Amino acid sequence: MNGALLHEWLTLCDTHGYRVPALHLPRLLTLATQDRSLRLPLARVLGERGRWLAHHADIPALAHADAPDEPIWAAMSDTDRDTLHRVLRALNPDAARHLLRAHFDTERAASRKRLLSAVLDTLSHDDHTLEPLLEGALDDRSPDVQTLARQTLQRLPHSTLNARLAEALHDPNVIPGPRDGLRNGAGRLERLSHVLRHAHPAALLHATPGGPTALITLARDYHLLDDLIAGTLTHRHQPLAQALLAHAPTPALRALSDPARTLQSGLHDRDPDLILAALAHHPTPLTPDDSHAILTLLQDTLRHIDHPYQWPQRWRTLHDHAHHLHPTPRPPHPCHPTPPTTPRVSGTT
Repeated sequence: MNGALLHEWLTLCDTHGYRVPALHLPRLLTLATQDRSLRLPLARVLGERGRWLAHHADIPALAHADAPDEPIWAAMSDTDRDTLHRVLRALNPDAARHLLRAHFDTERAASRKRLLSAVLDTLSHDDHTLEPLLEGALDDRSPDVQTLARQTLQRLPHSTLNARLAEALHDPNVIPGPRDGLRNGAGRLERLSHVLRHAHPAALLHATPGGPTALITLARDYHLLDDLIAGTLTHRHQPLAQALLAHAPTPALRALSDPARTLQSGLHDRDPDLILAALAHHPTPLTPDDSHAILTLLQDTLRHIDHPYQWPQRWRTLHDHAHHLHPTPRPPHPCHPTPPTTPRVSGTT
């Protein structure tokens, strides 16, 4: 199996409650030493025997997929700590949060950055309990750590940081500072731009009595609608995206508002930009009919282009999304027998 298929196989094992066959454990652990991206999906399906073998294969991030003790953590490299933290985020989030609180302040800047990146990549509502740690990290000596902590707090709708930013939206006397990502001395317009672009839309709507209509009106009055749209897309806030459509019917907002309808529109109009925007938000795998429609569109568009490297970039990107298609779509009609070098397009390539 190549990397993508192996990832999918491990993920399907976990989804259906299986462990990988014991016969394959040595080979999988060997592959995990060569490709660190396999470690997280593999950790979910190793089982007790696999963790025992991981200890002998010297992969501590898989051998200790429960909360490690202090000596084990101290003996790990920074990358192994990051991997173990990500494994715990997937298998035991409470243990991962406890681990972060216990060790974050004593880690080196590069390690603190990795640990916060894992939190941001896998953020959940329960991570609100990390807010004191994240607020403290806003004063970290590393600018990168400060930025990651700020981005994480912005993604938590009820964080104190979002409350501060939302308050500044309507009260000119509330002035966000460097801890909130704004330079000292920023003017009113710059502050509003920062708030609309970075604060969570849920916090902004909570602080705006008139709801989405009043928030959009405020942004338009200050010619900052693009900032509000950017924040809506960053936080994937569907209700505000739906309200913004009347003012800016962009493919990204259409896709966020209603991915299924946007996909159908893209297929009908043969618009790869609209299809790609919809796929970013559409649940997978796609239905057999949608998968068939995408395969047929790809085939009809690319059948006369001899070599894949000549495919237009947007269609090449759409082809690369084929792993999202349904496992058993209706196959498209066969390609015309000429030219003989017509590239094959299928849901598994």
